[in-house]
Amino acid sequence: MKWFVSYFDMRKVKVKHEDTYSTTRVLKKGTPQGSSLSRLIFSLYVNDLPRVLQKCQSLLYADDLVLFYSGTSAEEINEALQSDLDNLQKWCENNAMTINLNKTCAMVFKPPRNSIDGDVEVHINNKHINVVAEFKYLGFHLDSKLTFDNHFSIVCKEITKRTYMINRYKFNFNEKWLKIFSTSIVLSVLEYGLPVWGKRSKVEYDRLDKIMFKLAALVIFKRRICSTEKLNLFEKLNWLSSEERYKVYTLHFVYKHVICHTNLSNVFSNKFVKRPKVERQSRCSNNLLVPRLRTEFGKAGLFYQAIIMWNNLTEDIKTCSSFVKFDLKLRDFILITRTSDFI
Repeated sequence: MKWFVSYFDMRKVKVKHEDTYSTTRVLKKGTPQGSSLSRLIFSLYVNDLPRVLQKCQSLLYADDLVLFYSGTSAEEINEALQSDLDNLQKWCENNAMTINLNKTCAMVFKPPRNSIDGDVEVHINNKHINVVAEFKYLGFHLDSKLTFDNHFSIVCKEITKRTYMINRYKFNFNEKWLKIFSTSIVLSVLEYGLPVWGKRSKVEYDRLDKIMFKLAALVIFKRRICSTEKLNLFEKLNWLSSEERYKVYTLHFVYKHVICHTNLSNVFSNKFVKRPKVERQSRCSNNLLVPRLRTEFGKAGLFYQAIIMWNNLTEDIKTCSSFVKFDLKLRDFILITRTSDFI
């Protein structure tokens, strides 16, 4: 405890603007910026915050807090949200913290054909919280119907912009380094959160693949690629198409939580339920129960798609003892089942 006290006691700070420095002040609140220990201390400081929420569930990431509640009417939702917003405000007052109202908003998620009676109206300190149709959270552009259409468009624009950047500097590097830069700078944008938003139409997959083909041509220093060379191009670079990447990363997600049992496995335990064991071994013994969903909206969701993909795998893939072996066998399986018209 004395060590922690010495870490904060008489901590001095000053601000630099261009070549000018402010006067030195003693830091009375907060943690030193830039220190790796500061993040841990802040997490400990806000660790009890979710306990004050009585009706809503919460997601806490660093200093970003999300409250969410599922209800059938606007009245029910308003009552639950407002009750816990009041509890949150009291917690902040007791712990010398404030809510940034300029970055606070409300959003209603619902299937395309569903609607709720009335409007969602909540406030903090008598200030009305705006209800928005779209919001960016942790890199995802969320919309009220969870179509991720806007997120898809933004990803296409971003990877196109970065492909042009690779093209600008390609002659400064060889093929090996261009492939490394393309993977880390361009394809990383495509792959971020892909299992969540990656269920797209054939036309949209083609749009992503078209950008990837341009990028692949830059890597091997080819100006033009005819349609018959596209398959060979992907095979040469050992790249997967956008739809294949969606399948791979979705199945990675299932394997980690069903077989590896990560820290989040308990969160998804009610989503990934194994079929009851039978006396005799069968090819379906490691399958997961498929949820009974009636709407296309539900069937397009992450968990339904993930379970369908998992059940379509062969038993030798699903029973791999390590993630590395699983990934290798999965990629081989996808390449084997790849058809000539996959692009």
